[in-house]
Amino acid sequence: MLLNPEVSMDELILQGATIITAGIDTTKSQNILLLLMLALHPDVQNNVYNELASILDEDITQVPSYEAVSSLNYLDRVIKETLRMFPVAPVLARQAYRELTVMADDGEYTIPAGTVLLTMV
Repeated sequence: MLLNPEVSMDELILQGATIITAGIDTTKSQNILLLLMLALHPDVQNNVYNELASILDEDITQVPSYEAVSSLNYLDRVIKETLRMFPVAPVLARQAYRELTVMADDGEYTIPAGTVLLTMV
């Protein structure tokens, strides 16, 4: 709106809602996948539980400090492994900056400069 006077307030609100909704959906999906992986691997679940219990006092209503949460290395690795197995965005887009020739079993293919290429992660 400030940078582009042609953008209406309704369009701006719609874009904001889209961004928020996309963030909520991906976060929800990743949390579900993390819980599924923990349910399928009880040994990992037990290790995560023990690590969490180590930073919580007897009063579990107390919010742990930033330093305590930052020390959860095992949980961090479990989260990263879940993201590796189930990436939020499983496709990478790249643009060919020059013409490319790709060899395949059935011949050669020319990819013109400027072509957008998609690859699975």
